Amino acid sequence: MGLWFKPWFYQYVRTFLDREKGEYVEYVPTLHFHQRHNKPAFWLSHVWLPWADGPLARFLTGWILPMNHQLIQLVKETFIGVDFPDNCVLQDFIIPILHIKKAIELSDTSTGIYPLWMVPARLYFQTSPRTVLPAAGDVMFVDIGVYGFSHIPDFSGRDKTLRQFERFTLEHKGFQALYAETLMNNDEFCTMFPRVVYDQARDMLPLCKEAFPDVFQKVSREGRQAGQAGQAGQAGQ
Repeated sequence: MGLWFKPWFYQYVRTFLDREKGEYVEYVPTLHFHQRHNKPAFWLSHVWLPWADGPLARFLTGWILPMNHQLIQLVKETFIGVDFPDNCVLQDFIIPILHIKKAIELSDTSTGIYPLWMVPARLYFQTSPRTVLPAAGDVMFVDIGVYGFSHIPDFSGRDKTLRQFERFTLEHKGFQALYAETLMNNDEFCTMFPRVVYDQARDMLPLCKEAFPDVFQKVSREGRQAGQAGQAGQAGQ
C-alpha cells in the first residue's frame, strides 16, 4: 500500500465497493497504514497532478508524492492564485456521534463533496479541568473532514457554507478544527472554546500578552482583521 507505484488509498478502497465482495481482510504494515493518505493528500493530489493516479504515471513518477507543502503553495500561487476558488472547501468539524447523520446530510446538501473524512475522536477525559470538558459530555465524537471542490448548481459560496457548518457545530456542541478558516465572532468562538484556563495561563506568564496575539486574532478572520487594524493605528501614531 505504501510503495510509490501502488494505487492511491481512497481509490483502492473504492475497488472493494465496486467488487461487492462483502467482508474482506487485509493486513497492512503499520507505517503504510499510518501514511495511507499522504500520496493522494487525502484525495486532493489530482488537483495539482490530474494525471498522476494512472498506473504508468504512478510507476514512473509516484516517488515524487507526497509533494512538499512549500512546492504545492508555489504551484497554487502560480496557476490558481493566492486564494482557492470560491467553491473550494477545506474544513474539519468534530461532532458528537449522535448527530453524525445530520452532519453528513448538511454536507451533502451544502457542498455535495465526496468522499468525506470521518474518524472517531475521544475528547472527554476525567483528568481535564472542568472548564475544558466538552459541553456534550462523555460521548464519542467524529471528525468530519470536507475537502474538495463543490460542483452543485446552487452552491452558496464558501463563506456562507462555512457559516452553515459553524452554526450547526455550535448548536450540536461540537468543535471546529482551527487549522482552516473560521468566520465565528468572538462570542461564538468563546462558546466553542471556553477561555478560562487559557486566560489564566496568559495572565500568569510575564509579557505573554505583549509578545503573543490572542488565539482568536490568530485563527479567526474577524480577529485577524481587528489585529491588523490595531497595528495600522499604532503605526500611524
